[in-house]
Amino acid sequence: MVKQDCSFILVALASPERCEKLNFGMFFCLKTADAKTANLELGKRKRLQEHIVGFYKTLFTEEEIIRPDLEGIDFDSITATKAIILDSDFNEDEVVRAIRDLGNDKAPGPDGFPIIFFQKCWHFIKGDFMATVNEFCTTGNINSKHNSTFITLIPKKDHIETIKDCRPICLLTSVYKIIAKVLSTRLKLFTDKLISPVQCAYIEGRQIIDGTLIANELVDSRLRSGNAGILCKIDLEKAFDRINWNYLEFVLIQMGFTSKWRNWLRFCYATSSFSVLINGSSFGYFTSLKVNAAKTRLISVGEVPNLALWAEEFGCAIDCLPFQYLGMSLGAKSSSKRIWDLIIEKFDARLSVWRRISLSKGGKLVLIKCILSSLPTYYFSLFKAPISVIKILEKKMRNFLWEYKDGVKTSHLVNWNLVCATKEKGGLGVCNLRLMNLSLLAKWCWRFGVEKRKLWYKIIEEKYGSEFSYWNPGKIATTYGISCWRAIAETANLVSANSTLYLHSSSLISFWNDIWCGDLSLAKAHPNLYKLTRDKHITVAAMISLEGGWKFDFRRVLSNTKVVEFATLLTTIGDNPPTQDDLTDTRRWKLNHTGVFTVKSLYAKLVAEDGVNHFPYSFIWKTTIPPKINILMWCLIHGKLNTIDIL
Repeated sequence: MVKQDCSFILVALASPERCEKLNFGMFFCLKTADAKTANLELGKRKRLQEHIVGFYKTLFTEEEIIRPDLEGIDFDSITATKAIILDSDFNEDEVVRAIRDLGNDKAPGPDGFPIIFFQKCWHFIKGDFMATVNEFCTTGNINSKHNSTFITLIPKKDHIETIKDCRPICLLTSVYKIIAKVLSTRLKLFTDKLISPVQCAYIEGRQIIDGTLIANELVDSRLRSGNAGILCKIDLEKAFDRINWNYLEFVLIQMGFTSKWRNWLRFCYATSSFSVLINGSSFGYFTSLKVNAAKTRLISVGEVPNLALWAEEFGCAIDCLPFQYLGMSLGAKSSSKRIWDLIIEKFDARLSVWRRISLSKGGKLVLIKCILSSLPTYYFSLFKAPISVIKILEKKMRNFLWEYKDGVKTSHLVNWNLVCATKEKGGLGVCNLRLMNLSLLAKWCWRFGVEKRKLWYKIIEEKYGSEFSYWNPGKIATTYGISCWRAIAETANLVSANSTLYLHSSSLISFWNDIWCGDLSLAKAHPNLYKLTRDKHITVAAMISLEGGWKFDFRRVLSNTKVVEFATLLTTIGDNPPTQDDLTDTRRWKLNHTGVFTVKSLYAKLVAEDGVNHFPYSFIWKTTIPPKINILMWCLIHGKLNTIDIL
């Protein structure tokens, strides 16, 4: 009965019109304009309140105080110098920087002041605010009202059945946000050294997609080995809301954080009070980590006997390869079309809604460029899409732009490659999915040369080696399988062709495989000599003799034709080797002024090859002209309007 009452009330609250009428923008209330709901008996309301309060108390209360003993385990710890930096009092510059970095359009908390108030009025409130900050730095505490939090429930879907169908959003006071921002800004300077490298996300400099690459490569290696194994996919329920504070305190001590810093953090997490806005009632709770058995899975890699018994022991379900991990497919062959089913479904879901709306071509173009083109970006960052999948996605975008309907003949007025060209080259600037896919994959090849300490690189190096080149991955000879790396390595030429290597010690430059002299690697420019050399991965430094000249080591005496090719090689590299020094060899990206790879710059280089030259784009694309008129003029200049002479 309580569940039915709860479901009814939450469904009523899901109505945007009612929320707007009663100003539900920041508060979750049980009051509603609906006559039936307004006349609920007091007992039903009380049971509903008890149900919601009980739900969160159960959710955030630690059921068993059983934790592993961490005594004797070595933790990475901060140095005394770093501790001094963390413990220093806040200065005004830090506070102003934190206020500037916080979003100014976020909903305010119990204090009612959004961040934009502090940004605009800092010149006359800074005295009072800095006094509060100094009090916090000195005592580790301030008025408890600054750490009170409202929890408002936002519907996750249209039809709400239980409280779990609502997403809890915490509305914090601005004072708390600013103090926490200063603390987090200081802490992130050292988190990369303190947090285990297996944690791939939420740390600056690490990317969540690294975890997907690592998992795919490990599963691929396991399958190739022929040895069976078990994957355990563990989901931690409300992982960031269920931390045991005593456990956190112990870890902070082991990592060398001072008592002052721990007191500051303790104010943030231990003194907070939470209020679910149900007719003004509030409650406090403790938090802990809890394994979500409903989402935890055991997956067999190969033939695993008695897997069902293992799952029963763990209290979880059984799954099989492939399955979803961090939003991507894990365990499917990298060339499989099944990987892209989810993306195609997302395209169809969006288009089915948009086709019911009357949109001009200008409006459709905005939706294609801003939404449809970005849907496969995450997948493009790891998997190379088959041409057939690219054609399916582009066809859906093409049909949507040109108003295609089943059973009705529709003209696709302009070739899609021209549509994907830049506006300067006569196109509409729609994303070329194939080129974007290649650009995103090429980013891994750039990272291969600069992220030598990352966990993902160490796994790739162990599996495939790094002898080919310090800067770029070599070609993978094995079959594709589940591994994504072979397709990634095939884009290495896009990075090497648009980079410049600067020789200093010459110990990190491959003589044959890197492009350090001319526009091609010496292996490609002189393939016959490359086949004859004994060490195909030798560095430039190792090719220089003690006397300061070149030294070559071929497997046999060169024939007359090979001597001619060898003479051409010496003409390319010069009679005298480059001058060496004690500096480290470096690489610079040629397509932007920063010298660092960006997907945007590589994509711009690739897409620049399409389109037409000398197109009057500045005449067409004026911001003062409506987009639908821009596109009409664009079609007219290309001679692609559906006029009688064309039809």
